[in-house]
Amino acid sequence: MSDSKAYCKSYILLFKYLSTERCAINCKEKYAVTSIYSARAVCEDCPKKEVRQLTYRWQIFEFDATTNTRTDMSADELTDTGLDKSSIVLKENIFTEGKIYELQLTITSPLRAFQGVSTVTFKVNYPPYGGNCTISPSIGRPMKTAFVVTCSGWKDEGMRSIRDSTKDGREPLTYEYICYKRQNKKGVTSRRKMPLFTGSEYF
Repeated sequence: MSDSKAYCKSYILLFKYLSTERCAINCKEKYAVTSIYSARAVCEDCPKKEVRQLTYRWQIFEFDATTNTRTDMSADELTDTGLDKSSIVLKENIFTEGKIYELQLTITSPLRAFQGVSTVTFKVNYPPYGGNCTISPSIGRPMKTAFVVTCSGWKDEGMRSIRDSTKDGREPLTYEYICYKRQNKKGVTSRRKMPLFTGSEYF
């Protein structure tokens, strides 16, 4: 399982006896540490008037499976949106590889006697290791020069919880080609990410 960048949207449904979650990308059992994560709260049975009165509280916990305890690490600095909006975007590289985290949302309505609570659990993936990549030619023009990228020797633990160098070499890897375009707006230089291709070692 690769640790390529991705954008994930998760829809957390509350105020129903049965809560479900739908996710688009980067939402398998393992969570890519280099990816952002976006979640949005949805109240299935709230009229529009009530939706405007809802209050939201997002919390981020580090989970210790050995002691079965959670440590609250919630902080606005870990997000691009804050912790009190209907949506949240977690920044990339805020989690530690190999650990487990929980994102919990509590919604309160002044028209109801109870709160809606939903939790998403992340098992953070280790990045691939032990390999190398070469590119030829080393200099060229984006979208015009034909580059050849060759990678070999990479290993990954896949869906297992720990690394094992004797097994990790058998796991299939995925990859993504990305082009960054520099742009200057009002004197501020930034880079714009342009995904080119995503595939696996078999395709």
